[in-house]
Amino acid sequence: MIERKPTRRIVVGGLPVGGGAPISVQSMLKSNPEDFQATLDQARALKRVGCELIRIALPQEESCKIIPFLKHEIDVPIVGDVHFNHRIALKAMELGIDCVRINPGTVNNMRKVKEVAKIARETGTPVRIGI
Repeated sequence: MIERKPTRRIVVGGLPVGGGAPISVQSMLKSNPEDFQATLDQARALKRVGCELIRIALPQEESCKIIPFLKHEIDVPIVGDVHFNHRIALKAMELGIDCVRINPGTVNNMRKVKEVAKIARETGTPVRIGI
């Protein structure tokens, strides 16, 4: 059996993660987030096979407009994957994303990271910083 290291529990869109919570199944969408129907079809397929957390690449601010649509159509927490432009994370949180993942190798300006943290605190949005 693999021993899990102690972590702090957070809640992502109603799903407990870490802190002894059961391991959850996550997958990432492969569709272009600007293709609403293809993205919704993939998200529904993931939910059907037991996915409990769905990650979506948000390559530009315009991509964030899918967030309210997805949240209305499926009841699986959505994690926005953000690289390079911290404003995408800010927009995603404004539109109700359940969690933001930023890559510290591509969003590495401390002022920008602090801005994301400030808005995350204000909106109650968890942030995953990871590569």
